[in-house]
Amino acid sequence: MNKLDPELLNSRQKTTNLLVFPCAVFCSTCLWVSALTMVATSFGLNQEAGSIPLLIFSITGGVAVPLTLLAYYRERLKRSEMRLLEALATTDSLTGLFNRRAFQLSIEHLQKRLEGGQFASALILFDLDHFKSVNDNHGHLAGDHVLKDVSALTKSALRNPEDKIARWGGEEFIVYLPDCSVETASLVAERIRRSIEDHICKSGDLEIRVSASFGVTMMAPLASFEENIARVDEALYQAKHRGRNRVEFSKVRLIA
Repeated sequence: MNKLDPELLNSRQKTTNLLVFPCAVFCSTCLWVSALTMVATSFGLNQEAGSIPLLIFSITGGVAVPLTLLAYYRERLKRSEMRLLEALATTDSLTGLFNRRAFQLSIEHLQKRLEGGQFASALILFDLDHFKSVNDNHGHLAGDHVLKDVSALTKSALRNPEDKIARWGGEEFIVYLPDCSVETASLVAERIRRSIEDHICKSGDLEIRVSASFGVTMMAPLASFEENIARVDEALYQAKHRGRNRVEFSKVRLIA
């Protein structure tokens, strides 16, 4: 997903607003004048009264058609604005991923599938190691490039569109894997870890390498979202405590 730039989108929106109405008025005027010219030429202004209804019809059509088009485009613009607002409310503007709120709402809805105990799902929470040093040593623009690269690497390492990823905050990312076994969750986390470790991020003339620490847990069907997050966060803490750039699985498994 491309980065959403609210200022750029708002500028385009204003430009569209400024152009649509003058264009509609211009078209309306042209059609209206053309209709009058056509009727005057074909029937003459001194023709019998029967030509008057046609004249009225032509004038009405010349006005109604562009006004209808104007209403249509205004409705499309309104819908576009609503989609934009929705996207801005659910998307992280830097990476194009789900933001924290949108991810939580989405997962809480999907978690209802787990209540019957028929599906197993996993959470992966990972944090870039020593990311502050990237910003301190190379600047925040370089840090932004790293975050965008990590987002792209993570998406490419997922299994299918059903897997969901979000920027959890700062340099933290979270992944939801539906219909997933313990072994598969660990493999996916390790695949993401290796892809980040092996990647060289380029920012101008800089070449930057980073690593990440991972926590993995299976989601408990009867636990709240916050309880599941607490378990995966504990696993991430263990990964950092044991040397970073590694994957740790939650020791507490509450799968029914």
